[in-house]
Amino acid sequence: MTTRTALVAVLALTACNGGEEADPALDVSVEGLDFGPVPLGTEATESVVVSNTGGGEVEILSVTLVDGDPQIFDVRRPAITVLGAGESVEIGIVFSPDREKTEAGRVQIRTSLDAVFVRLDGEGAASTLDNDGDGQSSSEGDCNDDDPDVYDGATEVCDGKDNNCDGTTPANEADADSDGYRLCDDDCDDSVGTIYPGAPEICDQADSDCDGATPDNLDSDGDGATLCDGDCDDSAASVGPDKVEVCANNIDDDCSGVADDVDADGDGHSLCTEAGDCDDGDASVYPLIVDAAAASGGDGTEATPYQTIAAALPNVVDGCEVIWVTGGNYSDAIVVNANVQIFGEVDSSGAPLVTWTPTAGSHAIETTGDPTLLLRDLRFTGASFPGDGGALSFDGGAIVLDTVILESNTATGDGGAIALSGGNLIVTNSVLRQNTADDDGGAISALSSTLHIVNSRVSSNTAKNGGGVFASSVNLTVTGTRLAGNDATGAGAGIYQAGGSSELLRNDIQLNTATTRGGGLSLTDVASGTTEIRNNTFQDNDGGAAGGGISVSGTSDVLFANNTLTGNTADDGGAVSVTGSSTDVDVQANVAQSTHAETGNAAFAISANNGGTSSHNTSFQCSSGVHFSGSAELDDGGNDTQNLVIAPGLKSLQDNGNPADDDLTLASGASAIDSGPADSSWDDLDGSQNDRGYTGGPQASP
Repeated sequence: MTTRTALVAVLALTACNGGEEADPALDVSVEGLDFGPVPLGTEATESVVVSNTGGGEVEILSVTLVDGDPQIFDVRRPAITVLGAGESVEIGIVFSPDREKTEAGRVQIRTSLDAVFVRLDGEGAASTLDNDGDGQSSSEGDCNDDDPDVYDGATEVCDGKDNNCDGTTPANEADADSDGYRLCDDDCDDSVGTIYPGAPEICDQADSDCDGATPDNLDSDGDGATLCDGDCDDSAASVGPDKVEVCANNIDDDCSGVADDVDADGDGHSLCTEAGDCDDGDASVYPLIVDAAAASGGDGTEATPYQTIAAALPNVVDGCEVIWVTGGNYSDAIVVNANVQIFGEVDSSGAPLVTWTPTAGSHAIETTGDPTLLLRDLRFTGASFPGDGGALSFDGGAIVLDTVILESNTATGDGGAIALSGGNLIVTNSVLRQNTADDDGGAISALSSTLHIVNSRVSSNTAKNGGGVFASSVNLTVTGTRLAGNDATGAGAGIYQAGGSSELLRNDIQLNTATTRGGGLSLTDVASGTTEIRNNTFQDNDGGAAGGGISVSGTSDVLFANNTLTGNTADDGGAVSVTGSSTDVDVQANVAQSTHAETGNAAFAISANNGGTSSHNTSFQCSSGVHFSGSAELDDGGNDTQNLVIAPGLKSLQDNGNPADDDLTLASGASAIDSGPADSSWDDLDGSQNDRGYTGGPQASP
């Protein structure tokens, strides 16, 4: 396809006399390149040869497309740019057409002798490719090679396209009114956009849904109203202009044009919103709405919410003490001395959308007096307080935290997230993580109060004593909660309790680390009633000097029963440590496996002065080689403690520091089954004799 016309530019033809070198001479192989027809989607390459037919050197300074589309003509600059006597170089030019059209261009080759132009010609021809996979290319008659439903000879379908490439679209494929239905889709009136198959019937004296009937003046559902009387659904007798709107059914019951819009008292608060009206029969009773994105000066209605929680608090209405907070970032610092409920907006998964970070040196919330306070669906983070309680400080009152996240808060005193002094605090379905106290209680510090933690997570918190929770003279209940990864530079990495009483049931206590004692729990002088610790798992905790799983000391009255302890570590009492001369600690029906203690020390290290019973415990694979010491005597046939060194029969224990890899339930035929105390008060939930470990006894999970 190249037209070979030698173009010789002889710039110096001086004869070589006396041995003188001949001058350089430039030869360009063609004046023009004709690529001819090239199908779209393909390319053709032609070349120009540039030669030095004389002596000396010729330097190629540039090769440039000066005319034409650079997206169509691609000029490849030669790698060699200096030509000695008799040397040549080839310049490639690629033609890649993108349309069916004649194309032209021009290349300039500039050298040290002269500038030469080469003409470019080519034609984009119909594509021979089948881009849409319909078996036909553009060159074969496909008039739209991007649509597999369109090609020469295809069957016409009702889609508004020229399927068979005959140049016309059938008239019945029109959608003149743009209602999404064509005449071939059975649109019975293609001039009116509200008329099409399945359209809602409206009062237009026409067959809106194309079903052959015009029911505009009929009362089909017998509710006393026709479509032309304002009945927006004449197929449902419960829907009509005189009906009462019902919440949460996503139906416009009263034909107001909006579903679930109940505001009978006209106070601007619908019963059907997330912050529903407390009393829709009294316009003076309603929740207050807060939105950080709102303008200041609002009145707390849904139309004009307050901008801050602090602005809403003094305006709480008697009978509806609710503040509903829209998702966003808040920095309020409030003092609560009266009853109030603060609810936050959540996302579709139920996660809080409200992030509450008070200014440094302030609590987000303080209580005084004896208020009733409910906090729900809120996230407190980044608080920093120079004293007790990083984010929240409760001095009395009845307080509930439900689905609350407290994360990365700090206090220089006690309670990295919460400081409780007096009153009653319930924490349920909540997460307390990565909080820090310079003193005691990484997440919570509670003094002389009642504290209940239910179905929550307390993880990765840090303090001196009580890396997770510090409780002093407290009635403490912890149920269904995971305490994991908490650190204490002193005692009780998971929980430290001094005085008061406890009930700890069905918790997972894992990967906590203390320096002095009690990797999981540290109890001292717990004598206010019997403390029960039952059906918990203690995994991979480190108690430092004593009590990898639990340490009990001082004057304490404790029942420690039906717990499973694996992978726990301490110098002494790798699983359980009981010290002191006035303890009355019953240690019964527990299972310990893969316990780590110093050589010569024990997995169950129970003081010889302990007044309680140590029986029916199983220990296995204690790295010190000593399983029971003190009053926890091994049953060697000479006593009836029934403390045994035997594989308990756990289904799976990897002992690799990852509790998630373990299954601590008992395998079929395990030695720990039906081997606990033979007393009906200890029986399992199915009425059989007590199984040792966390799945046995009357307090196990059903």
